[in-house]
Amino acid sequence: MDIRWFLKQRLDFIRNHYDCSTSTFLNITRQIEGGEAPFDNPPYSEDGEPPFQIEWEDANTSIDLIGISCVSLLSDALKLYLNSIKKLEFRFEFGETEKMALKKGYVGAFKVALGEILNTDWEESGVDFDILEQVVLARNQGQHGNDITGFRVKIDAKTIQQHPRPIFGRTEEIEAMDGEDLVFWNVHGITMKIDRVSLFAAIDEIEKLGDWVELNRDRALPWVQNQRALRQARAKPESNS
Repeated sequence: MDIRWFLKQRLDFIRNHYDCSTSTFLNITRQIEGGEAPFDNPPYSEDGEPPFQIEWEDANTSIDLIGISCVSLLSDALKLYLNSIKKLEFRFEFGETEKMALKKGYVGAFKVALGEILNTDWEESGVDFDILEQVVLARNQGQHGNDITGFRVKIDAKTIQQHPRPIFGRTEEIEAMDGEDLVFWNVHGITMKIDRVSLFAAIDEIEKLGDWVELNRDRALPWVQNQRALRQARAKPESNS
């Protein structure tokens, strides 16, 4: 099975799904901001808010929710890819070191396991595992609302401590956080914002991982041969009994 091919198919689908799904709502915000039909004749109002403010906010909320759904699909794609590599490609089980790393998340456990198999510290790959970890965290946090008054999701303090400049954080809040006391942000969190730029950057990072593993499969040959020798050594006493 060409695991990388199936990974790429999923990643391409997510890219296209995001663009197609957000296009309607981006068009609405553009029409409102430009005063185009059907938003060219605002009703009389004395409340001081821009015309069609609710419609504009609803469109942006829909775009945010599409981003959250797409990062969930992306997290699933990453996990399915890594599990397929584990079960179908190299057929390994996690050792004690990987199980310890697993307590902090499966991305770290696979980083350790595949690093050993492919004889790499991953620096040469250029893969940013920090981003891969944030994909999983965003998926987990995106499934749970924080506030009955709206649909915004907050990145919690633990994640901010692990990833001080979260890729899926609202830019204005990250900039406000820079150089300031982190106590406020650790208490209140940062608003999750999964836009096209951050989503596609994360997709590219997962694609980079798949490409690098595929191009360096031969590096696993010593590990594969060693595993074969270990299996033969374990089976030898049974054949002599």
